[in-house]
Amino acid sequence: MIYLDAPAGVGFSASNSSADDTASDKGLAADVVAFLLEWRKLYPALQGNPLWLAGESYASHYVPHITLRLLKHNEAAVEAERFDFRGFLLGNPSTDPLYDNEGRLTYWWSHGLISQNVKKEVEHSCDFEEVIITPDIEVKTRKESKACRKAVQDAISEMGPINIQNDALHANTSGELDWAYKGCTEGVTFKYSVDDQLDSMLPLHRQIMETAPKLHILIYTGDADGLVPLTGTRRWVFELGTEEGKKKKTHWRHWEDKRGQVGGYFEEYEGFTFATVRRAGHEAPYTAKERTFYVYKTWLSVRDIV
Repeated sequence: MIYLDAPAGVGFSASNSSADDTASDKGLAADVVAFLLEWRKLYPALQGNPLWLAGESYASHYVPHITLRLLKHNEAAVEAERFDFRGFLLGNPSTDPLYDNEGRLTYWWSHGLISQNVKKEVEHSCDFEEVIITPDIEVKTRKESKACRKAVQDAISEMGPINIQNDALHANTSGELDWAYKGCTEGVTFKYSVDDQLDSMLPLHRQIMETAPKLHILIYTGDADGLVPLTGTRRWVFELGTEEGKKKKTHWRHWEDKRGQVGGYFEEYEGFTFATVRRAGHEAPYTAKERTFYVYKTWLSVRDIV
């Protein structure tokens, strides 16, 4: 298994080129495929191993772009140079600004974190396709809206100092490094394309499923995630899975963990499987390790969650 901090500047990755100060989805995808090609040269004995991609949160932008690049590479390469690319897994996926923002607001209001008045204020003031509404991370917009920014700040003020991500990542606790780990690194010296952050990934998912219908795809999320909530994710999942006459293969039902407890729920569509991990926050592998691992292991083994 390869863990890759990307793009350069995120986590413990770095670059000595100022050209990498502003990152983009397509630029990252090109870098990752270039890395995989070089890595394969270093470890030729592993060249024939099946390749799966997996990522959490904003990696739901990375993985579809990387997938399309891998498919393009395989199409042009001779058989000996192709990757045995099997599919991908996306967790707590930030996918479409409209659905994600509506889902956040609904989740915050339904869990008593914000008032009805502030919910209406945000809905009235913000264009959900042009803004990223998240606490603790700067509100990003294509077009500046003081009314939207104020409404979101009012919502954050009402919520108070709570961690809606339910995050439990403890990196660099040894004190041996001179800096702290940051999964979302963005500041004066490193920027990410706002246009890319506001792009919907649904067109890419459609392209992937049309181009490579045999790829195996798992989309999963924690049902206690307040940052990319289930309330938004399940809406775009249903749209993607039922448009153009597509049908569900397996209807919504529970799955049980190894202790026999309900671990979450899942359903299968033509082209992908969707699962929830009960009591998992953002991100599921950090906050519900055992149950999320069960989902990985079971689905990768038999392409089912039972």
